[in-house]
Amino acid sequence: MNTDTAFEALVKNRYAWVKAGLPERNRWRFLFMFKHNKNIRQDTKTKYLKRAGFMLKNEPIWESPF
Repeated sequence: MNTDTAFEALVKNRYAWVKAGLPERNRWRFLFMFKHNKNIRQDTKTKYLKRAGFMLKNEPIWESPF
């Protein structure tokens, strides 16, 4: 599961969000942003996923364009 999919699953699951001790107002803000196709920064997604107990299995792999 990639970062975007994992974050969306976390935000849409109120039980997991509250159990992780994350502020409910932030969840509502992220749901609003999803609904209106607003961009959420990657580092913000990663921060919330880590706080909720998600673990990164593989580091991002970068490929050089040259």
